Amino acid sequence: MIKFAILALLYQHEAHGYEISRQLSLTLKNDWDIKAGHIAVTLGRLEQAGLVDFRLEEADAAPDRKVYRLNEQGVQALRDWYLQAEIRDYRMGDSFYLKLIFSLTGAPVMPEEVLLNQRRRLYQELHQVMEMQAQTNPQSELPLLLLLETVVLHIEADIRWLETCSQRIADLKQYQPGTPSPQPRGRPRQN
Repeated sequence: MIKFAILALLYQHEAHGYEISRQLSLTLKNDWDIKAGHIAVTLGRLEQAGLVDFRLEEADAAPDRKVYRLNEQGVQALRDWYLQAEIRDYRMGDSFYLKLIFSLTGAPVMPEEVLLNQRRRLYQELHQVMEMQAQTNPQSELPLLLLLETVVLHIEADIRWLETCSQRIADLKQYQPGTPSPQPRGRPRQN
């Protein structure tokens, strides 16, 4: 993902690594902490992939620095990225799901406790994000506001799903996983 963020910035204007780092922070205005070293490594990979070119810019008392620009291949890769629809990760098989399923099949805690603790954590997360939303300036920080809104909607959807699980807990407790068929042990005989 950082690769395309860098390509997007270089499409706007050429820049050196430190400028890219600062511009990413200013543009995204969120908690992403992208280290300058990570940007430098990514720029090297983009150069090797033939997506960016650079020129050396001389400095008086400092070493020369590389100023990167997007080339035609980079523009095409960026264009392809923009036009490729994304499939969002909706926590398919995440660790909470595993906890819930295994609590149904026999665990040191009841599935109700697992659901309750997860609901509590989601409400805490929702409260934190909504506080961030309230402190976000819609005129100067609209991209961050949009990100926070999607987070709120996803947390609310997770809470609704937990409510559905709680309503169906009696049915869920009836779940019995299949048992694997026995396999012969040892090595197969050689003829």
